[in-house]
Amino acid sequence: MNFYPCNRHLLVEKTELEAEGHTPPAVLLPDDYKPKTDTYGAYKLLVDANDCSLDVDPGDTVIAEQSMVKEVEHGGQKYFLVQENYVLGVFSEE
Repeated sequence: MNFYPCNRHLLVEKTELEAEGHTPPAVLLPDDYKPKTDTYGAYKLLVDANDCSLDVDPGDTVIAEQSMVKEVEHGGQKYFLVQENYVLGVFSEE
């Protein structure tokens, strides 16, 4: 089963750097402590919706605000979607 984004969304996957987990701290911290996370993340473009006006190709790396990337789970699979107007920039091989 394939998933195709709609309504100007991009289907992306986390890059290796974004997907790596952090090792637990070696010191004791309060239970409610949350480490500072990066505001922006790099994601590899898998496919874009037919109505996207962004000039991107599958395999390009897009930079987006992490809070704007939505995680959808269906059938045991996780999908990451971002709307094209939340993409701040694109790294392309061309």
